[in-house]
Order: sequence, then structure tokens, then C-alpha cells
Amino acid sequence: MRIERLVESRGAVLDLSLDEAAALLEVGRRLASQDRWLRRREPEESATPASVIECIPFGHRRWSVRVPNAVGVIHIEDLHLVVEPKIPLRHLLYLFERSGAFPRIDTSTANLSTAESLWPLVAAWFLVALERLLRGGLSSGYRETRDELKVARGRIAPAPTSRAFMKGRVLLDCEYEDFDVDTPLNRVLKAAGMAVAGSAALDWDLRRRATRAMNHMEGIGRLGPNDLAAARPERHTSRYAAPLQLAKHILLATGRGIEIGEEHGYAFLIRTPDMVEEGLRRVAGEALGGRVAVAKRTWFLRGSHHSLTPDIVFGNMAVGDVKYKLWAGDWDRSDLYQLVTFATGFGVTEGLRLGFATVGSSPQTVHVGPVRLSVCDWLCDGTVGPPDAERRFASAIQEWWGRVEAASSEDVNYAGAEPTRTS
Repeated sequence: MRIERLVESRGAVLDLSLDEAAALLEVGRRLASQDRWLRRREPEESATPASVIECIPFGHRRWSVRVPNAVGVIHIEDLHLVVEPKIPLRHLLYLFERSGAFPRIDTSTANLSTAESLWPLVAAWFLVALERLLRGGLSSGYRETRDELKVARGRIAPAPTSRAFMKGRVLLDCEYEDFDVDTPLNRVLKAAGMAVAGSAALDWDLRRRATRAMNHMEGIGRLGPNDLAAARPERHTSRYAAPLQLAKHILLATGRGIEIGEEHGYAFLIRTPDMVEEGLRRVAGEALGGRVAVAKRTWFLRGSHHSLTPDIVFGNMAVGDVKYKLWAGDWDRSDLYQLVTFATGFGVTEGLRLGFATVGSSPQTVHVGPVRLSVCDWLCDGTVGPPDAERRFASAIQEWWGRVEAASSEDVNYAGAEPTRTS
């Protein structure tokens, strides 16, 4: 087995055969066919063939491969591509939890320091949650069924029953409800368990645990076309929330059209920017503790179909933009222009860039006309753990907001001051 490692959104030149390159593109196209990915494609990319994996010729048997804004693992025959995050994995997982996209489950079952990618971690979390659920027993529910019976049950369909009599079959065509475990909730969990059990990218222990769990889910059918949308925990099935959330991540990130063992291979990729953005937005909102409304808003421009949507709007006093990348030591020109545009469009003079940095970097405040741009970064390296990084990030947000409020008070006082008279 050959293992190659990539960093999300960064290209790397790999030695691939023509068949391997074609298989990579096919996996990318199948994943892109899922609504979860298509909803997040940029408008300017709509004319290109849908694929979440870029694979461009770079010479004889050499290909430039890039996986934009996603982490996970891709398995093509004997080739494993591990797509690593831009920031340390433990920080990424912590923000996934803070975003509400991943449930908080004991991570002792998945060793973060030795995990090769996000896929084994998600699979391990899912199995822990599923095993807890199975120990308490699966919930049953009503489902509509139609069958030919010898004894009347439910509602009898007159026309089909008459046709059966005419053909010499003394059977009643009945529509009725069965109360059993074959529900959308359980079908989603079983489908995710089968994906884990059949993944060649996982170690044998995880696959064996998944197979054992599937043996306790007899009587549950295959995943239906509407099951993902219909599977929603209610009050009496609230204990399904954690395993169901992880199961949906598994099914959507693997692409339901990619069957295990198919010649085109297997992939598990999860998009990162949206969850990182939501995680930082929640941390910022909690840090300010109700001092200002923190939300994502859109401003539609007059005379154009364009709109401005900053990642964070702080009341009517400031805007913020989340950049999922490490601070490079100076402002990126496009980032600077974008944040100035957001501030100008929303009529504020304060802009905040929220991103990631290592210890020792010292981002500077920049003034563009009346607009002041500041930086608050999440520290992520080997010396700072995620909880400590959150505390430092929250403290930096509070300190920045104190300066914004102070500057606003000075502006108000200056505007209301009496002009000085001279003799």
C-alpha cells in the first residue's frame, strides 16, 4: 500500500498512472454530485466539470493534485491519499465541535496524536455513539406497508384486490402500518455502519466493531432516497442525536453513489471552511457575552446583483472576516481589500480579520482611510492546546472590542462638543 499526503487547498506533484488519475477524477465527480458539495460551489466555477479533486497533468506519469477546502482520505486501489488540514488536527476537531457540527464525544477512543486523518476519528466516534445506542436498544416506529394478505389488515385497495380475484388469487391487497425497527433513523445508522465496515482505508479493529454492530441491526432495510431528510430525532428518540449526526457526516462525505469495493475507489472528505467559520463565530459571540449582537448578515448592493456577506457582523459598529489559513506575517492584498469593502458597505470604520497564527507572530493594525483593520488570531502549534487557544482568542476579542467601544465613545463626544471660542 502506497501512502501520499496532501495539505488541503495546496497542490502537490504525485507519481500516478493514467488509471489512477482517472479514478481520482471520478471519485471527485461522484462526491461533487452530492447536494452538500454543489451548494457550496462558487458561481464562477459552475461552468467547469464538477469535481472536488483537481488532477492536472504535470509531465510523464506526474500529476498535480489538489483537494480544495476539504480533509479526509481517498483510497484508489493500492494508493491512499491522506488530505491533512491547514492547521493541527486537534485544533480543527475542537472547532468542529464548537461549531455544533460534531457532537462532543469522549475522544479517548481515538488517539489524536497518532491518527492519520479525520476519517478514522469520525469512524471511531460514530462507533462509540452507535454502540452506546445499541446497548439501550433501537427505537421502533410506524411505517406504511402494502402487501397481499390472506386476512384483511388496514385499508383494502378494491381495484388490485378485484384483479387478484379475477386471476384466481384469493388475496387482499392491503395498505397498513407496521411497527418495527425499520425506520429512517435506523436505516441511516445502518448505512453509515456498513460504510465503516467496508472501508479499506480503516484498520481491521474498527471494521470488525462495525460488523459486530451491524449484526445487532437485523430487520433494518437499505437506505432509501429520502431517509437522510426524514431521519430527525424527536423527543422520544433524542438519544439518536449524536450517532445520527456522525452517520450523516459519513454518508454525505463519502458520497452515497460511491460503493465500497468499486473500481473507482473510495473517499471520505469533509469540507472545512464553513465549520471553522461557525466555530470562530460562536467563540467570538460567547466572548463578548451579549455586549453586542454577533451574526452573519448580507447587504444587497443597489444597482447590481452583487451583495456583501461578511462572516461576522458586530451589531452596527464593526464587521469581521474569517480566514481559514495561517497568518503569513503581513496582510494578504485580497484579504485587505475584501475587509475594507465589507466595512465600507456596512458603513462602519472597524474591521476584524479572524484567522490562525503560530506563537510569536505579531499582526499589525492597518488604517485604510477612515477604516481601521485589526487582527485576532487563534494560536495553533505544539505549545498551545485548543482550550488554551480558545481562552487567548476570546481575550483578544474582548480587548479589541473594548478599543472599538472606546473609539466610538470618543467619536460621539467629539461630534457633540461645543466649538471653542477665541477672542
